[in-house]
Amino acid sequence: MSFRFRRRRDLYSPCMNSDTNTDKWGKGADGRGVGAEDRARGGSCTGGYDAELTDRGNEPVLINLPRVARRNDKRLRVLWTGENMQLASMTLPQGGEVGLEVHEENDQLVEVIEGVCEVEMGTSPDRLTSRGILDAFTVAIIPAGTYHNLKNRGKGALRLVSVYAPKEHPYGASQ
Repeated sequence: MSFRFRRRRDLYSPCMNSDTNTDKWGKGADGRGVGAEDRARGGSCTGGYDAELTDRGNEPVLINLPRVARRNDKRLRVLWTGENMQLASMTLPQGGEVGLEVHEENDQLVEVIEGVCEVEMGTSPDRLTSRGILDAFTVAIIPAGTYHNLKNRGKGALRLVSVYAPKEHPYGASQ
């Protein structure tokens, strides 16, 4: 099975089945069968813009992470929750920070989509020995049990995506 975005403007896209050349609603890859009511909902057969920033659960989806992250106005918004992993978008205002935290049972990968992020990590709250600056499309990998903080050091909003394995937040969480 192969997957592709149906339309360039889609943030989420249903998965196309290459065996039948249809998406999960039976609509063709060429978009035929997408009627006026689909276009009225925002042009995507996954629904309007509210659906684009909603946890899609344990189903396969394609996500344009830069576009979704730029649309996210919440500190944390869970985009997808599976059995063993979770994807979230985070937005920190200028000068904002996550605050020192530790995920005892979760590995975390954080990717900067937009902005400048200062990362501090270590084995205890008073031993943050790994420090660095991340800019767009760079990542920090934070093993389970590592204390860490993320700070916005840029002039605008800091937009991040975060992968937790296993999942960390409740399904559909938004803060």
